[in-house]
Amino acid sequence: MFSKTYEIRPNQSVELLKELHILTRDGKMNQDSRRKLKQVYHLFQFIEPLLKDVKEKHGFISLVDHGAGKSYLGFILYDLSFKELVSVAHARIR
Repeated sequence: MFSKTYEIRPNQSVELLKELHILTRDGKMNQDSRRKLKQVYHLFQFIEPLLKDVKEKHGFISLVDHGAGKSYLGFILYDLSFKELVSVAHARIR
């Protein structure tokens, strides 16, 4: 059974969630996908302050995904934190 009630974070790429099969092509989410996304967001809550701290102290962050799963966390972490940093870096280079 599919439902339209889910919480997607601001600036989260809906197209990425579709590619990861968390959302269906029509943007719906089943219970298993909702559970996966909730787990990833829960982990992100712990990681996000650490990323901000490292960025403030060192000025840059590197993201490495060791491929030990289906990469939900790596892709969503990039989407929520790093794509903005990459866009800012590209803007500064130009």
